[in-house]
Amino acid sequence: MPHINLCAVNNAQSQAMQNLTGYVRIEQFSSIAEIIQTYQQLKAQHPTQAVLLILDDQNQCDYTSWHCIECLELAESEAEVDYADPNYPLHLLPAIRHLLQQTDIASQWASMAEKTEHYSAADWKSFLAVNHNPLPTLKKSLLVRMADLPNTAEKLAITPNGYFTCDFNPFENYAIIESLTTEFGYEFLGLGAALLGFIKTERFSNDKAKEVIQRLKQIYPLPEDIAAQMQELIIQQDYLFLFYTESPEDYLYFYS
Repeated sequence: MPHINLCAVNNAQSQAMQNLTGYVRIEQFSSIAEIIQTYQQLKAQHPTQAVLLILDDQNQCDYTSWHCIECLELAESEAEVDYADPNYPLHLLPAIRHLLQQTDIASQWASMAEKTEHYSAADWKSFLAVNHNPLPTLKKSLLVRMADLPNTAEKLAITPNGYFTCDFNPFENYAIIESLTTEFGYEFLGLGAALLGFIKTERFSNDKAKEVIQRLKQIYPLPEDIAAQMQELIIQQDYLFLFYTESPEDYLYFYS
């Protein structure tokens, strides 16, 4: 069974943050279903907070997130940042949240297709592999960040990402999350160095799964055979994982 482990808090962090359980780790899980179950448990235990899982490659995710925040011109000098502090950059939440709320969903959605038009057969193979079973891409210990935010697309502000120009930027990622959550009833689970993760809040019919695929085709040039397989996975699985990076093919390493 999964284990929820309260992370150690250094002396520079407030007692209030310790009492709020600002971050924990999920450990000893053996399936994505157990991760989702533990996520739901944390939500029930902290009903006033948004719960965000850091999925694949936490170190790289945090590193690019910092540079992403730096590009938003909200943060102090890099020399002052403690990368080892899992709560960083919670003190910047209000400013990041405000920026994300200004996102023009339609224009951001339109800009993403140019960044995926080069996807190859290997990239689509990785797409399918992750959605068949995302577990190989995840660390054995998943960091969970919590903050006083709605449990909606806005919780991307906890760890915004999309630093490299060839990847989706934080506003484009926000547009994907906002669209999938408001139009189709997905819930944003978390993100990592390359992945956005979602879970269902209801069962999907064939027609609804087809609508999701048609929406995703606006930004991912899914070949027909891949679209058909993804549609079946959307019906069958309680989760959906999407790449926001230039080269999904890199993740085939986990399935070799």
